[in-house]
Amino acid sequence: MLEDGFFLDAVVDKLDTRQFGALKGRSTTHALIDMLHHWHAAVDSGSSVRVLFVDFAKAFDHTDHNLVIHKLRRLQLPNIIIDWISSFLCNRYQRIAFDGIFRTGSWYEEECLKDPGLVL
Repeated sequence: MLEDGFFLDAVVDKLDTRQFGALKGRSTTHALIDMLHHWHAAVDSGSSVRVLFVDFAKAFDHTDHNLVIHKLRRLQLPNIIIDWISSFLCNRYQRIAFDGIFRTGSWYEEECLKDPGLVL
């Protein structure tokens, strides 16, 4: 959870106003209430509501970590925060399992380019 302090102060003005997760006082319950409010308002005004639910579980396993770091730099977050997030995403060893069985020698390193001038 993002608490008051250096990290939150550095990112709070860059967060979408509809950000609910990881913020004090803005839980997933608040997100559901907000969503239901908009759905009911649309139906009450004669509009229709279409919904698509997507499971983002393990989203960072399917995201180019270099792109994430690049976007954080474009948001002009302090380098200490970018380095902290980068240390979590980069230079980690992963391996592949199929049907619960790990392949022999399947460990690989998830590398990231940390060049602040990186342009994708």
